[in-house]
Amino acid sequence: MSATNKSQDTSKSKTADTTKSVNDTTKKKGSGLQAEVSIIAVDSQKSEVAKNISHLYRGAKVKYQDFELSADYIRLDRNKKKIFASGIYDKSGKYVGRPIVIMGNGESPKTVDSLYYDYEKQEGNTYGIMTEVDGGFIQANIVRKNIYDEMSIYKGLYSTCNLPYPHTHFGIHITKGIVTKNQIISGPAYLVVMGVPMPVAFPFA
Repeated sequence: MSATNKSQDTSKSKTADTTKSVNDTTKKKGSGLQAEVSIIAVDSQKSEVAKNISHLYRGAKVKYQDFELSADYIRLDRNKKKIFASGIYDKSGKYVGRPIVIMGNGESPKTVDSLYYDYEKQEGNTYGIMTEVDGGFIQANIVRKNIYDEMSIYKGLYSTCNLPYPHTHFGIHITKGIVTKNQIISGPAYLVVMGVPMPVAFPFA
C-alpha cells in the first residue's frame, strides 16, 4: 500500500485585504468595554491580524456607544482601544474625506483634519477642528476632549463666521482655553480683523 506525502504550509498571512463593503462588529471579552464597536468600510479594508488592527478606506464609518466617526481613512487598534482618522489626498493633491465626528450627548457633527480617540477612556485629540458653540464658531489647531465633554483648545479662533480661516475676517484669537457646553473660558485673547491682530487685548473671555 503506497502513501502519498503532501507538503503543508503552516505560515499564516499577516494581512488580509478586501475591496468589498464590510460590516464588522467586534466585542473584546474581559476588556471592560460597555458596548460593541461597529465598523463599516464602504470601499476597502486591510487587517493586520497579528496586531489586531484594521485599516478602513474611503467612506469608512466607526460607531461605539454615542461616538460616531466617518472619514476616508480610519485605523482601529482593538488591542489599544484607539482610533486614528484622517482624510486622504486625491490625484489632484486635494485633501478630501476629512473626518466627521459626533461625540454624542446631542452634539452636532464636527469636521476635523485628523483625530486620535481612546474609545475606552473616551478621551482624544483633534487637529484642525471647527465646531459651533453658543451661536458662534470655534476653530482650533489642537483640541483635547475629556470624559466630562470639556474641550481644551490651543491656538483657537472664535467667530460668528462659519468659513474656515483665513476666510474668516473677524474673530477673537484664543491662545489657550476650555470650551464647555455653556461657556468658553480662555486665557489672554485678542481681536483679529481681516487677518490682522488689533491692539485690543482681553485678559480673559
